[in-house]
Amino acid sequence: MAPPRRRRRSSRGAGRDDAGSDEPPTAEPRPQAEPDAAAEPRPAATGHRTAEVEGGFFQRLKRRFVADRARVKVASLAGEDVVLRLPVDAATLLAGGSRKIAITRAAACPCCQDGGDPDCVCSGVGRVKVRETVRVAVPAGARSGARLRLAGKGTAGLCGLPDGDLFLVLDPAPVEGFRREGADLFGVIDVDARLARAGGVLQVRVPRGTVRVTVPAGTKTGRRFRLRGQGLPVWGGQGNGDLFLDVETC
Repeated sequence: MAPPRRRRRSSRGAGRDDAGSDEPPTAEPRPQAEPDAAAEPRPAATGHRTAEVEGGFFQRLKRRFVADRARVKVASLAGEDVVLRLPVDAATLLAGGSRKIAITRAAACPCCQDGGDPDCVCSGVGRVKVRETVRVAVPAGARSGARLRLAGKGTAGLCGLPDGDLFLVLDPAPVEGFRREGADLFGVIDVDARLARAGGVLQVRVPRGTVRVTVPAGTKTGRRFRLRGQGLPVWGGQGNGDLFLDVETC
């Protein structure tokens, strides 16, 4: 008698248990990562730190504002220098001289002195404008742009601070008929053609008056004569510059 055949298990039945159950296999749960014991939870943000930062910023801003106001106040109390232009005529340029000039300056208020009283004539500023006459000594040979200093004649200082100074910037007039270079003067002398050929003497007007100039025979246009000491006084020094005359025959 032939042995009984074994039934072939279908591939579709793979995964069934021996009892032939049709329930699908249960998936095994994945292992979850354990929390890192070293990692600490971050604290929740609060407004305390922000308030501290803002408070420090405004404190620094306030201190800076107070310091700036203090510097401005000190600067406003200190006397300031004043600069004015002073014309110088030809006579003073040649010989020097003393003259009176009228100036307007901010003097200390006679009522409140240091200011702060809004009912005072100065409205609390501490200074009032006054008209003064000062005497100025202008040296001979004034150079354009040179300054003369009158101490304490600028804006008045308050609260014991010193007064400012007055600086006068010299603006000398030109010397008529001459070109100036420092203390030297340059001009032109017209010589008659016959005098130039034969030679002779000319009376020439110069800034200080009249001088005699000897013209040699045969003098031609372009020749230059030098008159020593007939220029302007040397500014800040001694002696005078020279006068140079270029010949033009006519």
